[in-house]
Amino acid sequence: MTTSMVPANSKASEHDILRLLDELESLVDGCKHLLSHALWLDLDTFFALTNSIRQHLPDDIRRATKVARDSEKIVEQARAEAERIRAEAAEDAERILADSRRNSERALRDAVEQANRMVADHEIVKGAQQQGDAILDAARTEAQETRNGADEYAAQVLIHLDDILSKAGGHVRRGLQKLERDPKVE
Repeated sequence: MTTSMVPANSKASEHDILRLLDELESLVDGCKHLLSHALWLDLDTFFALTNSIRQHLPDDIRRATKVARDSEKIVEQARAEAERIRAEAAEDAERILADSRRNSERALRDAVEQANRMVADHEIVKGAQQQGDAILDAARTEAQETRNGADEYAAQVLIHLDDILSKAGGHVRRGLQKLERDPKVE
């Protein structure tokens, strides 16, 4: 049987691959059969056709195969990156909370010291009490604002982490979908 194979270095089109598959079917159909088994099949021609088909598979299929092989590596890298970002966010949040506590305690101590100094003079006790209360309120407000800022920062970091994981998941899903669309990839 004569085959009209496409040269290995040319770009194969879908038409070329389909033509090669038709030739492969014709090769099998053209030989004698016994109980659904082909007899006297020209193996050289058979293997030449299958090799030619493999050589002319589109690059997208090769890339999809590589993505499938590398998907576990991509997912693991994404997990490692997510864990690193989470750890950094946790450290930053702890540092911010510790700083806000120190600042609050310092402001509270300053307020108490100032109030104690003012108690020394009886005429200013009432004014000192009001001023001490205002300082304590300001310190509490500042501490609460600092805590709120730390919570907001932690939320932003977690949102960023979620975005990274979503993108990594998207890459993996697209690779799997591509493989499902063309199950001929070996």
